[in-house]
Amino acid sequence: ATISLDLGCGYIGFCLLPLEHQHHVIGGKSKSVDALEVRYSALDRPVSIVSWRHTMHAVSPTAASKQETEAWFTSTELSYRAPWPLPLVITRESLEQYNRIFKLLLAFKHVHLELQHLDLPRKNTLAWALRSEFSYFVSQVLLYFQQDVIEAAHHGLLQAVDASQEFNDVIQAHEEFLSIATTNCFLRAPELHGAIMSALRTASSFCSTTRESDKAGSAKTREMLRLQSEFLDEVRSILSMMITLHRQGAHLRMPQLLLRLDYNGYFSGTGSTGGS
Repeated sequence: ATISLDLGCGYIGFCLLPLEHQHHVIGGKSKSVDALEVRYSALDRPVSIVSWRHTMHAVSPTAASKQETEAWFTSTELSYRAPWPLPLVITRESLEQYNRIFKLLLAFKHVHLELQHLDLPRKNTLAWALRSEFSYFVSQVLLYFQQDVIEAAHHGLLQAVDASQEFNDVIQAHEEFLSIATTNCFLRAPELHGAIMSALRTASSFCSTTRESDKAGSAKTREMLRLQSEFLDEVRSILSMMITLHRQGAHLRMPQLLLRLDYNGYFSGTGSTGGS
């Protein structure tokens, strides 16, 4: 950590690397590690930040800055020190699962707010139409995660805890809650999870494109059309994977999401709901 004083104010900065990080050894061979490849775990918490403030100035995004921002964003975690005897229920592995859910919801909420706060020109009908498409997808998936999956699973957890007779029943109910939540949030389906996050990044790229002022109108239009085509392909792929998982019986609440997400076959172009 480094500390510097300026006009009586103290500024402190921390550089945190995972405990399992392969450090550079003088005279030895080491390969450079991409920022997105750095992964943290529950063990990597030597510092607890109680409160903080951050001010960001909008700049024209570059490929490097986007990569650094995404690396920071995906590394944000919740830290919870459970009082005894809660660690018997909320174990380190449980906290890892909670953080995966937290990162997923945070990413969706972040893009959802980005889309809401866009200041679009009134005459740019393409931008308004694209924002509607992106916003609909993001809001429906986020609603599914929060209401159909987490809230329903949490209600079941409370009922199981109330009906429990032994401490092991509570542990089993909590483990089942996390299993249901992570499974139905697609965290245990890597291909589908990756496709959803890719569509989310496309929506975020749309927000960045609309905020850029150094691009000519024609260039910005071409970029928006490219993002729309890419997004539609991603959503169709997501729907196809969701339908496959539903047919396998892995996700009981999948029809609710398919019904809302592809209403009247808007994304799939079938003219009927994907869950039929």
